[in-house]
Amino acid sequence: TIPNSAVVTPLMQSRITPTREELHTRLCVIVADECDRKNIEESIRSFPDYFAPYKCEVNFVSEEEFDRNYASICSHRGQIISSGVSGVYGENYTRFNAELQTDSNPQLTAGILLASAIAAYRLNKEKRYGAFTPLDVPPSYFLSDRNYFEFI
Repeated sequence: TIPNSAVVTPLMQSRITPTREELHTRLCVIVADECDRKNIEESIRSFPDYFAPYKCEVNFVSEEEFDRNYASICSHRGQIISSGVSGVYGENYTRFNAELQTDSNPQLTAGILLASAIAAYRLNKEKRYGAFTPLDVPPSYFLSDRNYFEFI
């Protein structure tokens, strides 16, 4: 995901409200056989709410090029910027910024999945079934007696 700095920079400094489509471009780098590329690209571009409706660039590369230029890239960095207005006349403006930086996105993802499994186990023990967002679950349910991040 590549942020559109022409939109993100002013967003951090003013009350503009860009559309989702203006915020960033999705870049996909894929190794695939020539015969599969058209279907793969169509599937990616039409994937609802993640790739579609964003600007999306799909690049096919050889396995050698992928190994040379992309395989070692596991770090991830990003910002979440949410803003809105409230009040009878829209006179109050609020902006929330959160930033993430990790050396290993796969390791972070694995840790989050493991913590979520621990929380689901605890909810199940209490016979609390159904769908929950992370905000519906007590934070302590995600914690373990062991630090599983050390093992991943």
